[in-house]
Amino acid sequence: MVPGNFPIGCSPSYLTVFKSPNKEEYDPDTGCLIWLNKFAENHNELLQIELNQIQQLNPNATIIYADYYHAAMQFYRSPKEFGRLWTSSENGIKKIATNTPYIIPGFSMGALTVCCGGGGSYNYNPLVECGRQPSTVGNDPSGYASWDGLHLTEAAYRCIFRGLFEGPYTVPHISTLCVPTALSA
Repeated sequence: MVPGNFPIGCSPSYLTVFKSPNKEEYDPDTGCLIWLNKFAENHNELLQIELNQIQQLNPNATIIYADYYHAAMQFYRSPKEFGRLWTSSENGIKKIATNTPYIIPGFSMGALTVCCGGGGSYNYNPLVECGRQPSTVGNDPSGYASWDGLHLTEAAYRCIFRGLFEGPYTVPHISTLCVPTALSA
């Protein structure tokens, strides 16, 4: 399995370093930098062309392209639909498996805000590393897509995993390659 590039225009570190006063440089639906995401998409297109050539030269090999870009764009486009699902109760907050009343949805802090950061836009400051003073850590990392501006949280990787292994984000689709076999007694 060969992974493509993430939508780097959505990375809090790149959003901070390449911050622009020009609102046209940002996707109005996600807040991500358009030019950086186009760069990542171009990289992924070229990667897929190369993988197809390698596959033609090695027809007995199984080469799977993992579309990290689109798997991750799910939660950048709809952060409240991904990440954690919790319900509030009189006794505090508890994790739930299904939709029930009082849900605190998905990436409640948004997909672009850093869980462990040093302030500034997106709670990312390149001069303040996570774990060093004066950085702070959010109470619940599963409410964030980005851990420290460079790395995603476990909740974000869970969404990507589901998109790859249960969804449509592998080429060829992973389910066409993993055929269950019955054991004979």
